[in-house]
Amino acid sequence: MSKRSLVVGVCLGIIALMAFLIIHLMKWQAPDLTQAIMMVLACAMLVSAFDCGRLLIRGSTSLGDLENHRLTMLLGALVVIWVSVESIFKVFYALLSR
Repeated sequence: MSKRSLVVGVCLGIIALMAFLIIHLMKWQAPDLTQAIMMVLACAMLVSAFDCGRLLIRGSTSLGDLENHRLTMLLGALVVIWVSVESIFKVFYALLSR
């Protein structure tokens, strides 16, 4: 993971955490630490998987013995992106539907 991706992941996680906390405070509810951590980790996974997929699509990196599995790794990155986005939406949907 590049330094830029790390910074983007941390910033996205902080923004999502702030939105999570603001919504909880507006509803006068105590925030659930489990959901907050799940959302921050989902943001970090989203950025990491996006970075991995971008590197795999560009094809500029040599994968050595795993070169034959480039498509499988790209599909894995897409699945991680899908699950991360779904987790973030699930947390916000549960929070907003209360």
